[in-house]
Amino acid sequence: MSKVYVYTRNSNVEAFEKGSSRETQIKKCGSYASIKDLVVDEIVQEQCSGQLPFDRRDKAFELLKKLKSNDHIICSHLDRFSRNTLNLLTLVEKFKKQKVSLHFVDVGGEVTGTDAMGSVFLKLLSVF
Repeated sequence: MSKVYVYTRNSNVEAFEKGSSRETQIKKCGSYASIKDLVVDEIVQEQCSGQLPFDRRDKAFELLKKLKSNDHIICSHLDRFSRNTLNLLTLVEKFKKQKVSLHFVDVGGEVTGTDAMGSVFLKLLSVF
């Protein structure tokens, strides 16, 4: 049985200055999940610097260990997930091999798929 995870991250400063509170992120991801006919099973909330690689964050590392084929991760914004392009591209490739779907609400869809959206996303990221 596949699972749907919502991943949120912020630091205190970001939540205050940018309105990127975890509650706001959860609402956006919940709305996205509903549109995509996905039911959220678990919300993973993290408070740490965005500069820290995803797999070195405590909660993210726990999430990576749980993932199984056909699972989904939904994140409200790309910068909540990763601020390092190489790290993100590596994770996207890993998820593709695992058959885990990664969705970004701000990008508008799944970025690990073979559809046009995923393909364009990866090509744009690889330029940076």
